[in-house]
Amino acid sequence: MITRSTKIFLELLATLLVLVAIAVAVAAWRLSTGPISLGFLTPLIEDAINSSTEAATIKLDDTVLAWSEAHRTLDIRAVGVRVLGPDGMQMAELPEVAISLSGRALLRGTIAPTRFDVLGAQIALTRLPDGSFDVPSAGDSGGQSSSWLPILLHEFVSPPNRERAMGALSEVRISDASVTITDLGTNRIWRAPSANIQMIRDAAGLRAQARLVVEFGGMPTQLTATALYDAGANQIDITARTTSIQFDALAELDPRLAQLAALKMPVSGSTQMRLDSAGRLLGLGFNLNGADGVFSDPKWYPEPLRIRQLRIRGTASAKLERIDVAEAVIDLNGPSVALVSAITGLDTRPQITIDGTVRAVPVNDLRVLWPQGVGQNARRWITTNLSGGTIEETKFSVALAAADPSFAGFGAERVSGNLRVVGVDVNYLSPMPRVRNVSGTVTLGLKRIDIAVTSGGIDNLRVTEGKIAFTQLDTNDEQADINVAITGPLREALRLL
Repeated sequence: MITRSTKIFLELLATLLVLVAIAVAVAAWRLSTGPISLGFLTPLIEDAINSSTEAATIKLDDTVLAWSEAHRTLDIRAVGVRVLGPDGMQMAELPEVAISLSGRALLRGTIAPTRFDVLGAQIALTRLPDGSFDVPSAGDSGGQSSSWLPILLHEFVSPPNRERAMGALSEVRISDASVTITDLGTNRIWRAPSANIQMIRDAAGLRAQARLVVEFGGMPTQLTATALYDAGANQIDITARTTSIQFDALAELDPRLAQLAALKMPVSGSTQMRLDSAGRLLGLGFNLNGADGVFSDPKWYPEPLRIRQLRIRGTASAKLERIDVAEAVIDLNGPSVALVSAITGLDTRPQITIDGTVRAVPVNDLRVLWPQGVGQNARRWITTNLSGGTIEETKFSVALAAADPSFAGFGAERVSGNLRVVGVDVNYLSPMPRVRNVSGTVTLGLKRIDIAVTSGGIDNLRVTEGKIAFTQLDTNDEQADINVAITGPLREALRLL
């Protein structure tokens, strides 16, 4: 049996539910027509943010409740966010920032943001000649919305502290943004017309992920990056990956990399960078792969050199004064090159050392593959006097130098190599008949070439062993010392005397 008091309670509950349903329906209808102003929250949010920093003052035009179609949630959004400097001048303006608040803090009567979603920001940065980054004021950047970032990041890199109003902030998302970097060191402007960035703060530090479309070499390039800020070490580690960029576009990064413009090839891969807290480079590593390109530089090759595949990895120092190539593997449409290299003195007197191995080179292709100006005397003699057959393997070491950073007077200071040849014809002394089908080794330097023959023949004569030395190749008085052992008809042997 239902008592009178129970009946009254049920009637009141039903009435309350109806009122709630009507309120929800009215609120849903109202939200469908546009955001609902929550102006009473505006001064509370301003106080919460401004109490955490003295570098600037935040002013909001309004705070609204809006429906997010993207996330299918109700958002509290700050509209017309203005950043004022200590002098009261406006530094930046953001059209809209979505704010998530700490429920635990609300129960204590405190406004404590836990997440900011920045929508449609235009981020402008300046890279100074010393490599550090600065943020232009609104007057310098046309009022772009980036000057708030150092203020936010200064707070964000501190360890979480829920006792402070901004201490609960754990995530910042920047969506549908554009980024412009003005590099005062190279006088270039870099643009990323599309950028989405997520930053998360935890006890380990600050982590970030980014997806950007970067205008690189005149083409839009997809770039993804992850970053970790270590507050203890006060440094930032970044790993960036790209699907495809033109290798010659890398020359735009720094004037000292201008020589890279000679290699025209699409490459993909990753780059690891370590920066200090100001954004100055402390060091980087790279790992790139490319295919179907050409090396085009008339100083080295009269005709472009075709490259089927390229793999290269290495490191660079903080100021790019040294670049070390730990591995480079180059497929030249059959012949292959594996090398290591060190490049120093890019700011003063560039020097390059290369040590490598070349395999499966047809001797007749040497005229095309051997770069001009490297071991010029040895190159001239070998390409003139060796023909046919194959160089199965060449181990070489080269030291190159230039007079200044423009690579003027670039040439070889040291060249050495050891070639293992098979089936080669050798014109050891004109007009004497050639030694044909020679197998053996060729040792070369800047001024001399030594050939150790293990087999070969001259007409009906067989060469069982021999040593041929060509010296003074850097003069007009070249010398030859020939000592070979032959077997065969005496009459034909006498013709060689």
